[in-house]
Amino acid sequence: MRSARNDDGQEARYGMESSSAKAGSFNPARKSRACADGAAPSGSFREGPPPGRASVPGARTAPPKDRKRQEPGAEFIRRSAMALNLSQKQEVVAELADVAAKAHSLVAAEYAGITVSQMTAMRKKARESGVYLKVVKNTLASRAVEGTEFEVVKDSLTGPLLYAFSTEEPGAAGRLIKEFAKGNDKLKARVVAWEGKLLPAAHVEVLASLPTRDQALAMLARVLAEPAAMFARAVKAVADKQGGGEAVPAEAQAEA
Repeated sequence: MRSARNDDGQEARYGMESSSAKAGSFNPARKSRACADGAAPSGSFREGPPPGRASVPGARTAPPKDRKRQEPGAEFIRRSAMALNLSQKQEVVAELADVAAKAHSLVAAEYAGITVSQMTAMRKKARESGVYLKVVKNTLASRAVEGTEFEVVKDSLTGPLLYAFSTEEPGAAGRLIKEFAKGNDKLKARVVAWEGKLLPAAHVEVLASLPTRDQALAMLARVLAEPAAMFARAVKAVADKQGGGEAVPAEAQAEA
């Protein structure tokens, strides 16, 4: 009987374990592992199948980490410039008109292929060299240049353009476009205007070759100093001829 009781006790214990094991299939904790959309869980995310196993169709894998993000370019810049409301357009026209009224020259260039980082570098260089640089809709630019010496460009403004006005030196805008066109062959001058004249696009080279302010001042100083030097040489020649080496008058020495 004892052994029978032992056998009964074992059977009872085993029976309870069997029941708890079966009840485990209805464990609420396991049901909580289901996905939020009601689908059955499919395991943890992996970037790829384990070594030696082929990928299973439909398996959930994490997105690749080395996906290269492309930098926004000219289209992004153009759309940013176009998305203006009426009051903003009026402000742009007023600002551009004020610049055009005081500018020395204008270069409008195609800017397709320019990235945001390249445009940022151009704007930085433009501020340093006295150039007003802006991407603006051609209709707004046409309104802005009315009544200025750049009105001659109105009929030539087609396609997306970048406007560069020289506000300090006539050749600054030409030098800016020429410099950055070396690293981007798609940056091309389309319109060049100077002293109220519409010039061919190739004249951006002529505009870029104009002297800077410092170079112009140095040239002017040489021109002004030349007559005084010529006068001093003439006085000395006359003195040598008449008196055989008499001293040059003090006035002539001072002017020299």
